[in-house]
Amino acid sequence: PRLPLRVRTEFRMLLETLLGDPHTEVVRAAIRSARSCVEREPMLVPALVGLLADPTYRRDASEALVAAGTDGVAALGHFLSDRDERPSVRRHIPSVLARIGSQSAVDVLGALLEDADGHLRFKCLEALERIHRRDPSLQVPRAPIERLMLQEARRFATALTLARNLTTSDSSLSTSLVVRTLDDKCSRSQDRLYRLLGL
Repeated sequence: PRLPLRVRTEFRMLLETLLGDPHTEVVRAAIRSARSCVEREPMLVPALVGLLADPTYRRDASEALVAAGTDGVAALGHFLSDRDERPSVRRHIPSVLARIGSQSAVDVLGALLEDADGHLRFKCLEALERIHRRDPSLQVPRAPIERLMLQEARRFATALTLARNLTTSDSSLSTSLVVRTLDDKCSRSQDRLYRLLGL
């Protein structure tokens, strides 16, 4: 039988307190407890999200957040889109959403493909790839994908043109740091383009 609301609220508040305890074993035990009930108590998600910033608890907290399932996606999306949130938290949410793998998770990830944080954009792209490979029937938003493809194509063309202009004018520059950096930019843009085309 379902516990009365008052009891559930008191239990959730106790878990939230324990998730912030200074002792590692206490926090680990609290995460395990949260994992077993977070699907029924999605209000535990914010406390678990905060633990993604700590490498000590990141894996366990991620497992607990995945256990929240689709009911936790809205809260995860809130933290993911909050530009005032710590990058160490935001950048670990896409992998959680990838494992949940619902249409709502795809929608949240797609909305962040044009975020100002390039590292976060790539994490969202990777997460969408993982979901798409597992379930191609889920609809990835086309508009941001197409805009990103155009941006990446421009970056690739710019870096390639600069590198070729430099080496044409002076072949000794082919091994210079500037040219190697531009070649690296070309490779990364090309990789992102292929990833985007795969969606």
